[in-house]
Amino acid sequence: MALTERKSAIIDMAMRLIAENGLANFAMKQISTRLHINEALIYRDFSTRENLLTMCMSSYEKDMHTMLNTIDVASVHDMDSFLRVFKDGWNSFVSFLITEDYRTIFYVEYATTPTNRGSKENQRSPLAFINRELSEVCTIETMEESPEPGKTLIDYVLFGMTLTYVKGVILDGYKDSEVARDMLWDLLLHSLSHIITIKFYEDEQG
Repeated sequence: MALTERKSAIIDMAMRLIAENGLANFAMKQISTRLHINEALIYRDFSTRENLLTMCMSSYEKDMHTMLNTIDVASVHDMDSFLRVFKDGWNSFVSFLITEDYRTIFYVEYATTPTNRGSKENQRSPLAFINRELSEVCTIETMEESPEPGKTLIDYVLFGMTLTYVKGVILDGYKDSEVARDMLWDLLLHSLSHIITIKFYEDEQG
């Protein structure tokens, strides 16, 4: 097996194993057993377990940000266009999460561990990406403080509810449908309306 192919296979298998058994139960030896390769090769390629996990995270986030870049943020200029783009982007995000299957479960498992909730994660999160993209046309302010430093209530409401839905589809066989998504979207929109304010620069100038 060529080096590039082996590294890709190791990264993919690590994500699959963590999705199946949880991060706490993950060991490099499991990859060796499943892929039928020498464990020493895994350490030669990635040096440490943490380096491997970081590469897994980077691989997933690269694909996620490629998807996020397709959201038509440039067309946002008022509340109507914001809601249209936001809903379309959210639906694309949900589809991406579901399609990625076990890789998404890995992402949730790894990103939500206490040691990975710091500023680096926040800077590369989907919400941080959206805020940066929208910063030229509007500001999004949270009305209340979050119970956890470095997080906002938007994280808890938007991503908490979305990931609960996605995990139900991937792990528990819930049916993903347009009706189910519309119901969740209405719930998200109602919840967010109570915790954020959006100010468009054009409105302020007017």
